[in-house]
Amino acid sequence: MSVDRASLHRPIRPRAGRTVAYVVAVAWALLMLAIATGVPAEVPGMGPLDRVGFSLLGVGGVWLLHRLASVEVVPSETGVVVRNVASTRRLEWAQVVDVRFGRDSTWGRLNLSDGTSLQTMGIQSADGDRAAQDAVRLATLVELHAREAGPRQAS
Repeated sequence: MSVDRASLHRPIRPRAGRTVAYVVAVAWALLMLAIATGVPAEVPGMGPLDRVGFSLLGVGGVWLLHRLASVEVVPSETGVVVRNVASTRRLEWAQVVDVRFGRDSTWGRLNLSDGTSLQTMGIQSADGDRAAQDAVRLATLVELHAREAGPRQAS
């Protein structure tokens, strides 16, 4: 069976979490815009600084939701980039030992050669079978690149 390498190296992005985050971002932006511009000036406690505050709250919420929607795992021929909400980490294939994603897992997890692990929010249980397939594809890549690199050196 031939393996389409380009297909294996496609980015892994969640669908359900991404869709929900962007829908909520639009609703949040509209709500904050409505409050900032729609509340009459005669309402006690609603001054210009309050309007600016609601606008900034809207922008901050949209930025956070965008970060939630942008999580991904991007494999390449040289390694993998794991982008989570608060951090982005680049790994060479030699640093990745295996991929874990069980039935009770919320996210996928990479076990690393230094004994630590890294959660991959790009593989989310909310995506069901698709997430399991993405985890298998990533595990296939780990195995493929390990085989091409030769036996690992004991540390």
